[in-house]
This record gives sequence, C-alpha cells and structure tokens, in this order.
Amino acid sequence: MVTFEYLIRSRDGVDDLALVIHRDDQARVYQPAGWSCQPIEGWGDFRCRTGDTEISFTAEPPGVQVVVEGPMPREAADRLVEVVAMQLGAHTGHPTVVIPLT
Repeated sequence: MVTFEYLIRSRDGVDDLALVIHRDDQARVYQPAGWSCQPIEGWGDFRCRTGDTEISFTAEPPGVQVVVEGPMPREAADRLVEVVAMQLGAHTGHPTVVIPLT
C-alpha cells in the first residue's frame, strides 16, 4: 500500500488553523470538491475514501496532517490535497501552503 503524508499550514503563521474548524464543518472542508469521496470511520479527526484510497485529516498545532493511503498516484494525491488546502483557506480566511512530508 502506498502512503503519502502532507501538512497543510497557513501562510500567515496561524498555528491553530485547523483547530477552529467545527466538527459539523469538517465534511464540507475536508471532502475535496470534484472528487467522489465518502466519509468513513477510522482514526483522525475526519476520514474519507475515494475508490480504494483512504484519506485522514488530523488537526495539530502546526496545521492539518493529511495521510493518503492506497493505490493513488503521487500526482493525484498532490492535487487532492491542494484542493483541500484551498477549501481550508477559504473556510478560515487564511491562505494555506501544502508541505509534503513523505
């Protein structure tokens, strides 16, 4: 199984960016627009599946840790996380940056 990890941070130094997302808003913010993703149970603050790939989102003080697990090519995972980063930025009002961790 392929695993890619990312950190989505604010560009303007807000360390608790994801901690302001209310539980009721997580699906709207974390499910990437244009992707067929369904929420699923599992570890993380929010988790969803697209095809055979699972994506988890965990809010931590430096930002949102995103883990993509499954048969998804790196380029597709990068695009998916960029979409979520834009949604997170739009929701919080803070521009974001994606940092690949693996």
